[in-house]
Amino acid sequence: SLMLRYPILLRYSIKDNLDPKVQFYSKLSGEAVAKEAILVNPNLLIASLKTKLEPRLKEIEARGDKVRWTKTQLIRLATRTPALWEAYGLGDAPRGGGANSRKR
Repeated sequence: SLMLRYPILLRYSIKDNLDPKVQFYSKLSGEAVAKEAILVNPNLLIASLKTKLEPRLKEIEARGDKVRWTKTQLIRLATRTPALWEAYGLGDAPRGGGANSRKR
């Protein structure tokens, strides 16, 4: 069960925190893809809508990027460190790519 693997989620309000995030991901990729991504990586529910997800989405939209929102893209949007996001955005990063693996 998701809650057994990530008990921290029990501390979050369904109405104020979890449901808005599920809706956010569902609008991007559709409900089935969003749910699959959350089950694979529940950290998607921990990422902040206001300080991480919405600003990153606005950045993508401002550049005019067209994104096919797959499970992988949703996970990258929510879980990339600031350094990886700055260097690669939604693109592929080198395997094991920490902040020191930036493109040159």
